[in-house]
Amino acid sequence: MKRKYALVSILACFFLYSCNKSGANPVENNANDTLPEFTASTIQSATKTSLKGLDVIWSANDRVAIFNGTTVSKEYKVKDGCDGTTTTTLTPINNDFTTGTEGSGIDANVAFYPYSAVKSCSKSSDGYMVSVNLSQSIKYSPYSFGEEMMPMVAVTNSKEDHNLSFKNICGLLKLQLKGDGIKVYSVTVSGNSDEKISGAAKIRCAYKKMPTVEYDSSAEKYVCMTLDGGLLLSGSKEVYIPIAPVDFKKGITVRILTDEGEAVKTTDNLIKVERSAITSMREININEELDKVSVLKYTTTDNQIIKPDERKLGKISILSNYYMEDFGIITFDGKLESIPASFFSDWVNYTDSKATKLVSVIIPKGVKEIGMQAFEYCVEMKEVSLPEGLETIAAGAFMHEYKLEKINIPESVKTIDDSAFYKDESLKSIKIPESITALNRCFSFCSSVESISIPKSISIITANLFEGCYKLKEVVLHDGITKIESNAFNRCTSLVNFKIPKDVTEIGDKAFWYCTRLKNLYVYATIPPALGKDVFITNASYEPGDTIYGTYGNKQTDAILYVSAASIEAYKIADGWKEFKDIRTF
Repeated sequence: MKRKYALVSILACFFLYSCNKSGANPVENNANDTLPEFTASTIQSATKTSLKGLDVIWSANDRVAIFNGTTVSKEYKVKDGCDGTTTTTLTPINNDFTTGTEGSGIDANVAFYPYSAVKSCSKSSDGYMVSVNLSQSIKYSPYSFGEEMMPMVAVTNSKEDHNLSFKNICGLLKLQLKGDGIKVYSVTVSGNSDEKISGAAKIRCAYKKMPTVEYDSSAEKYVCMTLDGGLLLSGSKEVYIPIAPVDFKKGITVRILTDEGEAVKTTDNLIKVERSAITSMREININEELDKVSVLKYTTTDNQIIKPDERKLGKISILSNYYMEDFGIITFDGKLESIPASFFSDWVNYTDSKATKLVSVIIPKGVKEIGMQAFEYCVEMKEVSLPEGLETIAAGAFMHEYKLEKINIPESVKTIDDSAFYKDESLKSIKIPESITALNRCFSFCSSVESISIPKSISIITANLFEGCYKLKEVVLHDGITKIESNAFNRCTSLVNFKIPKDVTEIGDKAFWYCTRLKNLYVYATIPPALGKDVFITNASYEPGDTIYGTYGNKQTDAILYVSAASIEAYKIADGWKEFKDIRTF
């Protein structure tokens, strides 16, 4: 049954009567009878079935259960061509008395809308009891309530009386939702004192009396309205939630699922929902509510949710985790300042971990640290977006993400710790911001990186920083770097030309070990830097993937060493440097 907005309030009641023009009273139906048609009309009455302009408009899809003096209800529909008005003709779906919802001891006519909600009907001491299921899942309809969402019941004086005066079971909770560019997908309402408001219930009804609702023990404590395709907000819009009469003693909680996370609004005052009345709530500004929480967006290979280790969160928790058509959203119940260690990873058994299905992640604003191994072994991950304000990327945070192609490192980041991007074999481009003060062996075995520029804030190229970056061809080091530690460029087999800045005083063990293609080495330091062991080995038979690193005997390097004219003699006699067979000036 559709609800149509009208300027004039029509108080509706339905009168169902036989279309037999002779006026003869109908008799109890049996298997040889033909079920009559009924006329349903809305007129002004003290019994309301429309609420302040929300008029009852019959639709072709409406179905009504009528216990027409029988032990089974019959399914009636709107007669063809009689929909779209406040007056219609109801006709039986069929005349089969063996089908329908069972009844018991019915000595009058009892009708219930919608037909799909009815379970049974029986005689009680004070009238009748209709067992129904008041759906916890309802549909949105603009400006009103959706089809089959506003249940009604009617009871006549006797079997011969076909005048059915329908009465509403529920009232309406009116919510005002305000937002700017936010799409709402569902609205869930629950009481803060665990009030039952949907599911299995018994409707007590009698002739000329108002119906009452008694919920079964299995009844639900929430109602959820779904908005197919989402409701885009660009201002304020109203939604109506049908709820049977209830006193929410400690208020309600409204959860609003959007494409930007879940907004939650809680009240603590008494809220009364009355039959056939609208209870209006204060406006909910969704943007303001979302500003109070953190939201992490992600995509997966199978478009299913993933479940991070919530135990590691500490004081805050996950409010909701759901997947839209093409992305997932995790909403936290407070502001998230760090992604906890191993939050998405399962390094013990990573091949069976759900985290291996992650494809992309957008870290929320306000996060200052990505914890140790937070995303380790997310082997399908291709893209990570980090927020401005992030300061630390901890050890192993994104290690073993073999398909990671793109990551933005914000200007606010100060530290990238040990093995943060270890063995991210598809990462081609890395822009290190000037805010970085420490790089700790974080890009080793990023085998697709081709170029790198070290910011001026870095003074030491730490141990193993770019070890195993097989495709690295260009490295830009600034003046101010004082030390290149051991294995810093070990096995960077694509390096051909390399420039060592003037302030470097020390180069550690195997810093350029197995840089097999290195041909031209430019050293701008006036005083030859102190060399560790096996710093330059460029003539070995090593290629990436070899299990044996080849043999190099006692040879140091075949590369050409370029130095300043003022210091060439010093290099020719300095330990390690004198092993170069070809030393030239710039």
